[in-house]
Order: sequence, then C-alpha cells, then structure tokens
Amino acid sequence: MRTGRFLMAGLITATAPWLAGAAHSAQLVTIRFDPNAPVSPLGTEAEYQAVIRIQDARDPNLRLRLINEFLSGEYRDERIDVGPGEDLLGGFDVNRPIEAATDGDAPTTGSEFTYLVLRMRFQTLYDAAEPEEVIAAAQEALDAHEFFFNGKMGFITDPGNVPEVPAFRLDFSNQRSIFYQAMMEAYQSLEDADNVLRFGEMALEAESETWALYTEQFDETAPGYPFERDRHAARQTLLLGTLMGTYRFLENLENEIAYARRFLEVQSDDHEVLTRVSQYMAEPERIPPDGPSRAEHLEAAEDYAARAVAAVDAYVASTDAAEIEGLDRAAMVSQANAALGMVRYQRGNFPDAAAAYARAAESVPDAQLYFLLGVAHTNDQNVDGAVSALARAVFLDFPQPQARQLLEVAYRVRNGSLEGLEDYIDSEGARIDANP
Repeated sequence: MRTGRFLMAGLITATAPWLAGAAHSAQLVTIRFDPNAPVSPLGTEAEYQAVIRIQDARDPNLRLRLINEFLSGEYRDERIDVGPGEDLLGGFDVNRPIEAATDGDAPTTGSEFTYLVLRMRFQTLYDAAEPEEVIAAAQEALDAHEFFFNGKMGFITDPGNVPEVPAFRLDFSNQRSIFYQAMMEAYQSLEDADNVLRFGEMALEAESETWALYTEQFDETAPGYPFERDRHAARQTLLLGTLMGTYRFLENLENEIAYARRFLEVQSDDHEVLTRVSQYMAEPERIPPDGPSRAEHLEAAEDYAARAVAAVDAYVASTDAAEIEGLDRAAMVSQANAALGMVRYQRGNFPDAAAAYARAAESVPDAQLYFLLGVAHTNDQNVDGAVSALARAVFLDFPQPQARQLLEVAYRVRNGSLEGLEDYIDSEGARIDANP
C-alpha cells in the first residue's frame, strides 16, 4: 500500500472524441409492471434487440455509438400494455405509473432499458475516459439505476412473496457501490480530497449493505461464498485504504489512524498499517492519563505492535521482500520493534521493553533508540545493559544532555568512578556495527 502521498487512481486517461454525441434528451419514462417478470424492464422487441447489440459490441467506439443511438430514442415505440389487474403475486397495482422526479430531470429517455444502457456506457467510459467524464457517466447511470429500482419496487406491496426481489436488491446495491467507488477513484485522480472522502464513505456504506443482502440469501456452504467473501474483503480494504491515504494527504492523523484500525479489522496482517497504528498509539502524548482508558489503550497498542513485529518478520523473510533494499528491510524491523518497546515501557514491562528496543537498535543503530534502551535497562536495574546502551547513545551524539548524565551515574555505580569512561564510550561505539 502506498502511503504518505495522495493515492492516484488507476484510470486510463485518453481523449474521447466519441463523447461529443453522448448527450441525450431527458424524456420521462412511465415504469410499468409485468407480473411474469416483476423486476425486469418492459419494452418492445426493438429495444430488447438494441440492448443485446450493445452488450455484444466489443469495440468501445461501436458500443458508444450504439448507446448514443439508443439514448436518442431511435428504438422507442409503443409499449405493450400490461392490462388491468388486481392483487397479483402478493399485491401489485400493475397500472400505477411511477411519477418522474419533480424537477423534470429523471435520467431516462422513455425506455425502461435506459438504466442498463447507461450502466454499459459507464462501464465503457470507466476504462478509457477522463476522470470528469467518468464522474458524469457514473452519476447519470446511478440516477437512472435508482429511478428504475424505486419504480419497480413501488409496485410491490409484499416483497416477501416475490422470489425475484432479493436478487434484484442485491444487484442494485452492488452496482451502487461500484458507481460510488468509480466516482471516488476519479476524484482521487483529480486530487479532490473532499469528494474522495464523500464518495468513499458512500461506497463503504453500499458495500456493507451489499454484503448484508448477500448473507441474507447465502451461508458459508454456498458454492460461491468464498469468492464473494474475498471480493467483499478486497473492496473494503481498497476503500478503507483510500480513505486512510486521503486523511494522510490532509495531515489528519487522528482520522487516518481511525480508518487504519478499521482496515486492520478486515486485513489483520498488513505490516505497514500495523506499524503505522502501533507507532501512533505508542506516542506518549497519545496515551490517556491513568485510568481504565489508559489500560485499554496500552493493551490495544501492544497488540498492534506485537502483530506489527510478527508481520514485518514474516514479510522480510518472504520472497516478496527480495527486491527491497536491505536498509529498507532493516527500517521496517526497527520501526515495529521501537513501537513495541515504547508500549511495553509505558506498561512498566521494562525487561521486554529493553528486548524490543535492543532489536530496533540492532536493525538501525540510532542514538535515540540506544538512549531509550539505556533508560529501559536503568528502570530494570540492569546496570551493565544501561551503561553499554547509554555509551552508544553518547558515541552517536545523542543531542540531549540526559544521555551523558545517566551514563555517568550508571558508570560510577558499576565502576566506582568515571575513570576510563571516554575509552569505554569509544569501545562501545566500535562495537555498534558488530551488534554483539
């Protein structure tokens, strides 16, 4: 996962000369009802065949030309009247039309197939259009999608008696999440953070609804369940990762970490996110004062930090890390262990804090890490460990006077005087690279 900068969407940007004729008249449609296919679009054979031709078109220019022809109303003809009916299939008013939006901008051209055609136009543009064009196509398709869905559902007074309704709802909820995600990604490429957050949240909500609708219909024994479960998790991590990255771009650390913790509920072993969260929670200014909230915070922080260390170790040992520079691998190990050391220190577990700090300093010799290691050893009354670590911190020019002061106290305790201290500092400095 790329972090530290505004994540860019993976849209292919290209000029699209075929967009010039894409506009269509916003004529209204009267949604009708067919008791034999209650959630299907009702239209003429010409309309149906036109939709099939659009679906079969593989060339995007041809597909868009056919779409524009359809949206122009070329295939519009007299609908087949449903005829009078009473309470069919659980209670439908088969002759009741669905009124158009009050502003007169219902996204239809007089055909109930319009939502499918606009969906196909969106899918075609998503792969090859500029972000602004993707946003417009997604919004228009979404409006038509909602108009058709609400229209058809408006006839159904008892959805439980209509077998087609659960799949209908599932498909439309899933498509809603796709539209929102596409708009999020397009705004992401435009670096419009506010709209990335807006549509990212909407996509997350729609994705949660989709999964809830799926699990209402299928359990873990269903043949497609593992695939759908993994697809759901992948969508969540993409959306949460994007929101997390956007808050980092905005330098909103609190919200970044909040989304990172949500991300880890879905993908629990991501070493970068675990390290980021554990580092944040280990910072002394983030830790609540004494009380239950402090204990809760530190317990959660240690869990994240320990998981970060385990995840980093697994990653560094894997073939995935083979191309990473050795210094970068060492930095990963050091950062995760330093966070673990800080949390353990704050919990008063000084021996284990020292062990974590020692590993962090072994990976990346650093004056700050050696100073923290020396302080942990001092609190654990490990004089030899404290003297060695503090001497290394001084050798590496730790900028604050505390390192030298603590070293002199510990050295005097161990040796009775400060005689030979400078030579000892030099000898410890010489041993740093060897990490004995």
